[in-house]
This record gives sequence, C-alpha cells and structure tokens, in this order.
Amino acid sequence: MVSMATPAYLKWSENAITFDHSDHPDQILNSRSYLLIVDPIIAKTCITKVLMDGGSGLNILYTETQSLMVINKSWLRNDASPFHGVVPRHRAHHLG
Repeated sequence: MVSMATPAYLKWSENAITFDHSDHPDQILNSRSYLLIVDPIIAKTCITKVLMDGGSGLNILYTETQSLMVINKSWLRNDASPFHGVVPRHRAHHLG
C-alpha cells in the first residue's frame, strides 16, 4: 500500500511577498545596472539592506543578523566547503 505524503507548510508561507508600483523608482536609465535591495521583516525582526539576486548559489546570513533573529547556532548545518571573495579584502569564515 502506498500513501501520499502530506505537505507541512511553514507559518511564514502564509504571507505573500509582493512588490507594486509604489516600490518602483520614477525613472530607470539602465535597468540592468540596478540592484534590488529590500528591508524584509522576518520572524518579527526588521532586516535592512538585503540584496536580492537570481543567480547566487551562496546565501549569507551575517552573525549579527543571526543574533537579532534569535537563531540558535545549533540549528546550523556544518559545511566544510570554503568560500573566497565574498567580503573584499577580508577573510570570511562560515559557521555552518
């Protein structure tokens, strides 16, 4: 007998992330030259200057942000893969 898995959705997924014309600048000279930077509210914490992109395979959460969001370090998954060039002129270390 085969049973179908029942999806378990996270609470945040009940809230839509939307952008409208009020978020758009009045003029854009070269649309490929601009970054999308947003200030989302995550778990009742306002996070500022979050860069949104469509091609990065690296997701960074700074330790200060982690502390503000009350994310326990034990929740992080260890990863031995090093990364370079993320913070110019500085060595970057990952926690997990």
